[in-house]
Amino acid sequence: MKPLRISIIMLAFLLIVPATVQGDPGWRDFYVDAMPGRMHVWVNGDGLPLILLHGNAASGRWFTWLDVPDGYSAIAPDLPGFGGSWRCGEYDIGQYADSVIGLMDAMGVDSAVVLGHSLGGAVAIELVDRWPGRFSGLILANSIPFINANVTKEYLDKASKYATDDALLRSSLQAMAPTLTGQDKMEMMFEEARKMDPRGFTENPLALSRLDQSGKLAGFGGPVLYLASELDLIIPASFMRYYSSVTPLARYEEIKGAGHAPMLEDPEAFAYAAFNFARQLGK
Repeated sequence: MKPLRISIIMLAFLLIVPATVQGDPGWRDFYVDAMPGRMHVWVNGDGLPLILLHGNAASGRWFTWLDVPDGYSAIAPDLPGFGGSWRCGEYDIGQYADSVIGLMDAMGVDSAVVLGHSLGGAVAIELVDRWPGRFSGLILANSIPFINANVTKEYLDKASKYATDDALLRSSLQAMAPTLTGQDKMEMMFEEARKMDPRGFTENPLALSRLDQSGKLAGFGGPVLYLASELDLIIPASFMRYYSSVTPLARYEEIKGAGHAPMLEDPEAFAYAAFNFARQLGK
């Protein structure tokens, strides 16, 4: 059976900065001097680490509405070219994975569960493929193994306008989170999208179009959770369900009544699914 294809709509030296309180005041943010570049990271909790990797036009701040249970540490970096992290000038999934490993090394994190949302899922797959011994489990949230994703000229023409057209960008972000009603979260999404290197609106989808991750999860050998959203039009739940059925040691869960941004639309359900999966690995 041919795999499904999908169009893309898209501790070294720490410099502590004042934390921005989101839904859970336990979150704090700071910079880490890591290889190959300086990373901005959001952290909450103290315990077993869960690495949270965001998607395109986003940042680690998207995860700061999650309530982190006792015994766990949530680490949500801004990938290179996003938020407050360094600008590497490259739009390459492998480069993003290198930066996450550099951050883990700098923070003294030897092993973790990794969660990747959307584009971040592609980064997470690269991590478990290249450094399988450092990850006890993988969560793909609203993400699938990308196999030469079909990026159309029509999409690229529209995405190229996000850098200068605020109304168009806001409309796109709202479509990603169709059930979101809180204005504070929508403003956060807009602010973080504007912090991204604007070339990423088109260059990151093109990076996915060059990517072939077929077979990489088979070599991981660890448990995988496909975490889908019922109303996601970007990565439909049916795609997630299919890939869970052909991935070794995989299982499937679905968040009802949420779109492509479940960590913002239903943070309680998202946190429960992610940390419950991590908790089971710790038994």
